[in-house]
Amino acid sequence: MKHLAILFLIALISGCTIYYKPASNWEEKAMKEAKFNIFPRDVSSNINSHKKSNVAWAGIIKSYKIDNSTQPPQVVFTLEHHYFSWALDGATNKFWLSPRGEGIFIAKWPFQKGWTEDTVHKNINNGDLMITYGTPKAITAENFIDLGEAFYMRLFPRESYRTDVIDYGRPGEATKSLGLGF
Repeated sequence: MKHLAILFLIALISGCTIYYKPASNWEEKAMKEAKFNIFPRDVSSNINSHKKSNVAWAGIIKSYKIDNSTQPPQVVFTLEHHYFSWALDGATNKFWLSPRGEGIFIAKWPFQKGWTEDTVHKNINNGDLMITYGTPKAITAENFIDLGEAFYMRLFPRESYRTDVIDYGRPGEATKSLGLGF
């Protein structure tokens, strides 16, 4: 109940909340097939039970590299998972990600028609937000979750989110205001 009260107060102060909308039919299909109640810790504790599960995770890009050994080449992302409410603050047009999450995951995205290495480097930055739809494939030697080639990935620049407003976790866990004085 406390969780709902805080979210209500935030929505009241900020003006309105807009729920995340897919950018394309492709993303809409990926979103419909994804399970939003599977988190990285669930996968890490039992990868085999989740190898057929489609997940949707928000991650901050920690690093990326281009893999030219595939055709087409792929961008290999290392992402830090953050809890995500799937809501946008209508007053600031920013997502309020939790400052915490459940670890590191890796996902790959093939170059799209017309992409070059220069295109990738000009448009993707460490610190950007990536919404990733994929299926867990393995746990790496570094204990990262490897989603392999994602079904869909959507990039948002660093300016499109904040992690200093509300600290929240999985549904039902305690929340704490960080930046609005509650």
